[in-house]
Parts: sequence; structure tokens; C-alpha cells
Amino acid sequence: MSGRVRTIVTADPELDDLNSLLRLLLYTNEVDLQGLVYASSRFHWRGDGAGTTFFLPDREYAEPQTSWRWAPGERFIHDAVEAYAQAYPNLAVHDDRYPSPDALRGIIRFGNVDFEGDMSADTPGSRLIAEALLDDDPRPVHIQLWAGPATLARALRSIEERYAETRAWPQVRASVSRRAIVTKFASQDGTYDDYILPVWPDIRVTEAAAMAWGYLIRETIRD
Repeated sequence: MSGRVRTIVTADPELDDLNSLLRLLLYTNEVDLQGLVYASSRFHWRGDGAGTTFFLPDREYAEPQTSWRWAPGERFIHDAVEAYAQAYPNLAVHDDRYPSPDALRGIIRFGNVDFEGDMSADTPGSRLIAEALLDDDPRPVHIQLWAGPATLARALRSIEERYAETRAWPQVRASVSRRAIVTKFASQDGTYDDYILPVWPDIRVTEAAAMAWGYLIRETIRD
């Protein structure tokens, strides 16, 4: 795997994310896919299952909601991997680098999906990202934010909380900032502007959007 790009994808239940994921899985022979993470955004969040309501102004809803556009038992990433499993025998004939369906199932995690921008607690998805940024693999970690940045923000905050009061913090912060390469589609929650940019200003971020079906094309790179 050493010559292949490491990447982690975070996505919400938007149809464009599902379509992009199905396409990505057909190229998993070319990349080292290390995480498929359910994420939230201003357009999709699960709620905490306890009836807690949430509201932010200028959203698609006009009053507090317990969840927003998140189907009960949502599993679109799992479903995409199951579709891949059906095609896998044929894909493997052409390239034995395609990961097994079980390998892909093993990297699916739920991130910070309860509410838009919620980074209050660690989640399986945030831990997966943090562990990748701290491991001994020298390759950069390309983190694709197809949804909001909250799960990445929680991963970075957990690293900060672990090391900020130690002598290792400057070295850890520099290493993580150097290794993380983030691509995001706009700011689908407030955690990039409120936390990631002020605390981790040296992380390379590419913002990409596209004028297709109503989306604005824009690509900017911040080093």
C-alpha cells in the first residue's frame, strides 16, 4: 500500500454523496481507502434519539427539529458497499488490488452525526481519523469532507486535548498539520471557521465546488 494515496471519506445522506461513493468504490484499486465515515451537515443530521430538539436560523426548517432529513436506520454507506460486493468478483478478475467487501465493511464508522456542527464528544468516526493522523505511516492522509467538517473537527480537538498540555504538543501539531490534506465542499457546518482554521491554520485545505445541477463551481487552495 505504500505507493498509494491514503484517503478517508466523510459523507452525509445526500444523493450526490451516494453517487460519488459508488463511483469511488470502482477506483479503490488505485487508492488506499482507510475510512468511510457517516457525517452530518446543515442539510442532514440524525438527532440523538432522545427527543432533543435543535435549531439554527437560516436553515431549511423554521422551528426546532429532533432530526433533519436523516432516515431511520440510515445506512447508505453500508448499502453502497453491499452493491460493491456484488460487483467485486468481476472487479477482482481485472485487478487483485481491489479490497474485499469485508475489508470495506471494516472501515465504516459513524462520526458526529447527532446535530449540525456537534463536536462535543468523540465518535468511532472521529477516532478513526485521529488514529490515522497520529499513526506511524509516513504518508499524508487525504481527508475528503463531502459533508460538514464536524467529525474532522472532533478528531483534531481530541488530539489537541490529548497533547496540548504536554511538551510533545508543538511537534504533534506540526506533524498533524503536515500530514492532513483536506478537501471540502463548502462549509456545511460552522466547525471549520470556528475551530479548525483558528487552531490548525497550517493544515492544507482545498475547497472545491461545481456549477452542475445548481452547485457553484469554485476551487481554492489554502496552504
